[in-house]
Amino acid sequence: MLEFYADQTGTGSLTILGGVMIATEDLHSVMQELMDFKVAHGLRATSPVKTADWKEDQRYRDMQKLPNVSEFLTDCCEFVAGNARLLVLVCVVDMAERDLTQDEANYFLIQNTAKRLQFEVQDRTGERPSGPSNEWSMAQPPRKKKGIQGRMVVDHPGSKQEAKWSKDYSTIYKAFARPYTHLLHLSPELSFAHGRSSPLIQLADVVVGAVRLYLRGQSRKRFEMLLPRFRTDRGGRVDGYGLVFDPKPGAVWQRFKADYAGLATSVKRASHRRQE
Repeated sequence: MLEFYADQTGTGSLTILGGVMIATEDLHSVMQELMDFKVAHGLRATSPVKTADWKEDQRYRDMQKLPNVSEFLTDCCEFVAGNARLLVLVCVVDMAERDLTQDEANYFLIQNTAKRLQFEVQDRTGERPSGPSNEWSMAQPPRKKKGIQGRMVVDHPGSKQEAKWSKDYSTIYKAFARPYTHLLHLSPELSFAHGRSSPLIQLADVVVGAVRLYLRGQSRKRFEMLLPRFRTDRGGRVDGYGLVFDPKPGAVWQRFKADYAGLATSVKRASHRRQE
């Protein structure tokens, strides 16, 4: 089972959903390492971590006592970047360019990330329908379902939003969870967790916080630290695999392409995909 822990954040008209993918069997060891990491940085093992809105919130008082929070958050990115058991996946939707409300944009955030999670767990045997290619569009016998292989766990969006998010995910699942389509091996239900009590959601917050800084034009450092952990294709391309822009092409995608041409086009470079 592969689990995708995701957090949502925004900057201006951009809304972001992203985080880390991890195999279930690696959860315990990574969470233990994260607790050890926190203790080594002067926090308690159970101290919650957040990249924004922590300064006046007493639930993050342990972070408030740190001598240099910015340095600590950079070290958190280094923790993710240096852990081969984690893959990073982020979707960015430009609401202004697509003329969407936040609720409408949430649908596309869920859809785009769920599809990429499915790509990570689906059978990659390279099978093709039988017969000549001009007949591939004809009905084919359905493949046998091998069981649920992945699920999405998102930071709780609030009681009023949970029902909307669940409905959106259900709609997407019903639309795409058919033979030869995308969501066949995902859980049919969206899961929720609270960031203050979920270490993996806290890592997701660190990831989207780094992407937000880059999109704001403030700093590329943390974003570039995470790039080797983004999901890629076999040629090493991040764009459209671990980093999804909607719309594409669009202004935000064009900016990423200009900044990281090698990651926005299919080129021969070392892949950072998780090796089984």
